[in-house]
Amino acid sequence: MNKNIVGHGLLVFGLIIVSIALLPATALATQTRTISFSSLGESKPIKLRGVESSVKVQFGGRLDEVVRRARLDLHYSVSPSLIKEWSHLNVRLNDRLVQTITFADDDDDDAEADRVQAIDLPVRLFADYNALSFELIAHYAESCEFVGHSTLWGTINPDSALVLELEELPLAPRLELLPAPFFDPRDNRDLDITVVLADLSDESLRAAGMLASWFGALADYRSVHFELLRNELPQGHAIVLGEQAELFQQLDFQPGTEPSLAMYEHPRQPGQRLLLLHGGTNNDLSQAVYGLVYGRQLLSGQVSRIMQPIQAIPRRPYDAPAWMPTDKPVRFARLIDDPADLEARGNSPAPIELDLRLPPDLFPGFGNSALIKMNYRYTPPILKDNSRLSVLINERFTQAYRLLADEDGGGQRFYLPLFDRDFFAATSQTKVPAFQIGSRNRLSFAFNLDHHYIDPCRDMPSGSVYSSIDEDSTIDFSRFPRYIELPDLDAFASSGFPFTRHADLAETTVIIPDNPSTAELETYLYLMARFGRLTGATATLFELARYGQTPPKNRDLLLVGRNMSRLQADTPTPMLIEEQARVLDTALIRGRRRGEINALPSLSIQSDAPLALIAGFESPVSSGRSVVSVTGSSLDSLRWIVSGLEDPARNSKVRGNVALFTSDRVSSIEVGKTYALGNLSWGQRIWLWFSRHPTSLALLGIIAGLIFAALLFWLLRAIANRRLSA
Repeated sequence: MNKNIVGHGLLVFGLIIVSIALLPATALATQTRTISFSSLGESKPIKLRGVESSVKVQFGGRLDEVVRRARLDLHYSVSPSLIKEWSHLNVRLNDRLVQTITFADDDDDDAEADRVQAIDLPVRLFADYNALSFELIAHYAESCEFVGHSTLWGTINPDSALVLELEELPLAPRLELLPAPFFDPRDNRDLDITVVLADLSDESLRAAGMLASWFGALADYRSVHFELLRNELPQGHAIVLGEQAELFQQLDFQPGTEPSLAMYEHPRQPGQRLLLLHGGTNNDLSQAVYGLVYGRQLLSGQVSRIMQPIQAIPRRPYDAPAWMPTDKPVRFARLIDDPADLEARGNSPAPIELDLRLPPDLFPGFGNSALIKMNYRYTPPILKDNSRLSVLINERFTQAYRLLADEDGGGQRFYLPLFDRDFFAATSQTKVPAFQIGSRNRLSFAFNLDHHYIDPCRDMPSGSVYSSIDEDSTIDFSRFPRYIELPDLDAFASSGFPFTRHADLAETTVIIPDNPSTAELETYLYLMARFGRLTGATATLFELARYGQTPPKNRDLLLVGRNMSRLQADTPTPMLIEEQARVLDTALIRGRRRGEINALPSLSIQSDAPLALIAGFESPVSSGRSVVSVTGSSLDSLRWIVSGLEDPARNSKVRGNVALFTSDRVSSIEVGKTYALGNLSWGQRIWLWFSRHPTSLALLGIIAGLIFAALLFWLLRAIANRRLSA
């Protein structure tokens, strides 16, 4: 398998070299890009502890760019107690030493201040995937120092940044390079994709939605935004859907009768690429998208045609690739990209972390817990001490285990022959409390092995201490029933639920205006890309409908557009908005903090500023089915929803069944009735009802007590009467 990967990589590399050689000589564009450490995921200061400690910051380089100059603007701090002549910081790029920063010439008065060091990086060391390593060598005494002393520290601040001078590397227009140049996994920036439509037919818009979700699945953590054009070309890369006769003539592209995909150079912008998707004589653009989704590895050359119809493969409920399976135990190996992610070095290393994405309808009642069976290994302490392993979920403490010393060798009964005998092995089971489980979770394992200061000149080097969590450890959520009360916009904002219950949106119908505007269509494409990001799958089986059509039965409905009062006039939506009017028509509003229910009159308010909202309610044509309406009083207000969902602070405020968006704020309310999705046993339903009505439970307890007392009184009196009569 490795040979095949290497061979494929060499083939692609050779194609790139040949394609560049065949390109006409043109002036290559250059640009300067600044990449901060915070944008690389290092939002907090990176800590270095001990006599010798190191960390890595990883970043990538795009396939269509080459680094001409590079500089690292390093912001760091070190302990003022270090011996400056003996302490230093090594900076490496891809394991090659770039510079050693010494502290001897620093001003002692500013020892703890943020220091800035500009370091030129050799461009010859850059690769597709790169790692900057920082190694702190710290000393506070001339001899016999304690490696765990509190004065041995340094930090790399998130303000540090890479400043790269990049030169554009034009790629040949070849389909085997897809998804480049539109998406490159080495680039951590958000995606901005231009889509050119020949028409606004249902077939074209559905194909565009599928394409958007495909890019969303590739983008993962990156945001995806779209610019939509009609029969005109942008200045940069673009994806062209449908028949564009004038453009095809300029490119000398002969589409043929079959659905096809083609990659061409932009006729007016050398170095920019156009991806053409043509539906053939039947205008079946979905087949061209299916070819990209299912057969990307088979695409090559400049033009590829779909010779036989492709059938989309239905997915099972809850099988989204980005979601963790909840019907069986899951090995930790499935939750990581590299086995090294489960290993740590040093006495107090950074926690080993696992990201878990769960469906939001796991019901946390009835005392259910997620069972973790973990196998862990560590270098055994020399003495009995307070070394421990702490388990946290979402940064909340769950459990801790003592790490025992192997003084007499008895610990070898835990020995795993796969590892060196310097490791001590142990096994434990942990139940993760259900109240700490949400849609997105981070499971952390923090090793803390005590330093042993035996005497002034005998110490255990920190570099020889290792710890790890075994890949065969498992986590099991199968004890949780599936049950959720809807509408719940928190589930929609964080997981796309209930639409993403089927990752291919097989039970979803998207309803758009009869004559949609550009802003409405861009919002539609953004939502489809977001579904792809949240599930890791392409939405291939959703349906598209218009406002003027009758809403379909037995399907979840996603309404996108503005001024939908005509469509919603006969539906139980809790709020309607028009250009200036806001109408709230409901009997009750529930307070989230204290659970109180307050009566409200119907409200009708007129404002001179726009407003946007997301509203959820039960489908008026199918009970148990959901409707989510994404609407605004103006075209610009729809973009507030996009920015609000992408901002973690504002996204966390989307809850209840109505979320109101302004340019910088989100507020949510709960109105109207709820409905349930999922199955609970009768006993679980009774438990749930009493848990929400404790007064009734107390009253039932009093009645049961009185009945029991009456029965007991009657029984004792009967016994007494029998004894007296005898």
